Amino acid sequence: MTTNSTIRSRAAEEVSAASGALFRIGFGIIGVILVFRFFARGWIESLLIEPAYHFSYPGFEWVRVWPEPWMHVHFLVIGLAALGIALGYHYRLSAALFALSLGYVELIDRSLYLNHYYWVVLTAGVMVFLPLNAAYSLDARRGRVRTPGSYPAWVIWMLRFQVGMVYVFAGLAKLNGDWLLRAEPLSTWLPARSDMWLIGPVLTLPVVAYLFSWAGAFFDLTIVAWLSWRPARPYAYVALVVFHTLTWLMFPSIGVFPLLMSLSALVFFDPAWPEHFLPQERSDVRRGGPKGRRGSFGARHPLEPAWIGVGAIYVLIMIALPLRHHLTPGDVKWTGEGYLGSWQVMLSEKSASADFIVTDPATGKTWTVPPPEYLTERQQMVMATDPVMIRQTARLIADDLGGHVEVAADVRLSFNGRMSRPFTDPEVVISEAPLTEGIEGFILAQPSG
Repeated sequence: MTTNSTIRSRAAEEVSAASGALFRIGFGIIGVILVFRFFARGWIESLLIEPAYHFSYPGFEWVRVWPEPWMHVHFLVIGLAALGIALGYHYRLSAALFALSLGYVELIDRSLYLNHYYWVVLTAGVMVFLPLNAAYSLDARRGRVRTPGSYPAWVIWMLRFQVGMVYVFAGLAKLNGDWLLRAEPLSTWLPARSDMWLIGPVLTLPVVAYLFSWAGAFFDLTIVAWLSWRPARPYAYVALVVFHTLTWLMFPSIGVFPLLMSLSALVFFDPAWPEHFLPQERSDVRRGGPKGRRGSFGARHPLEPAWIGVGAIYVLIMIALPLRHHLTPGDVKWTGEGYLGSWQVMLSEKSASADFIVTDPATGKTWTVPPPEYLTERQQMVMATDPVMIRQTARLIADDLGGHVEVAADVRLSFNGRMSRPFTDPEVVISEAPLTEGIEGFILAQPSG
């Protein structure tokens, strides 16, 4: 039997749906928590409703904030969809509604991009095509699933890929001089946590930043392999939980990401492992559902060529997107080109100041416009490090002043502990440039050293 045939045979072999069900339940609960945080912290108002301007993604300029009270209703829909995922109630519809509604929110403002929200939207979209309601779900109890209690092994493989790609690409991104040779940005961040209980004084030692940087790179690059090796799996998972707990304690602003990844990584264990602590459902899973149909563990499930093709295309896209920045000149952490979707997780510390230089060609008059006249404080901080948002701000100012003026940007950027340096060329007019235009001649080269 050829290698290809062996892989297809193993992918078609049916396995217990218990692990995937636990993934679904945890994912849905975290989705509810995300929505609760938006309500409790007033983020719907402060991040979405109150700003007078939102940075759109090229091609998605039509995405807008709903007028009140519909933005709050929109988040209620997200929460209900997440609850539907957790309960396995009309699961596929709930997953699709969750992915689309949360994705809509993420597309409203580019300055709100976060890696873990991006991952949540992607994963919800993938879940629409995975039968994760085959066990421990209301759909299974009501006979709405075709093969209760089991599904083909490729389903769990896809979940493992979805989780594993975050670690692998985050590890590859750490293979750079700043992270390994300068221990940045941890050399900047860790001393600021000197007030932490017990370990605070230790974090101020320079050697600790290097130790954490190298350990972090090793962890991200190898954890998927350790989790995939059965003898090492329990120890690797303990290390994963400790790692994410420490990062959350030191950087609480990362929110639910540590919990999200700690729960999601459980898919690397044997597909049937949750049955050991969920005995009330075990008989249903083994028999093939509450109606007592016999399960088919060990049987083969035919793989449709069309689904193989769709899955392969998705995997290739998810591999290509994080690597696309290698096709553009400069360091992605400096230029920002190819940053979104590349899993550059906590790799840079940036602070920037920006002014926009306005020139009236008819009169030759030149003056400076500060961003606070148009943007919130948070938007200003993110905008000044992103070429697309800098261009959008220049265009916003030009349009507000009648459209007949020329606008350039004077941005200075401090990057990973370095002194502030010029980031943009203030002589280049950018208010009329397409948002998708390259950065050559606009973003200055990163200084060496």
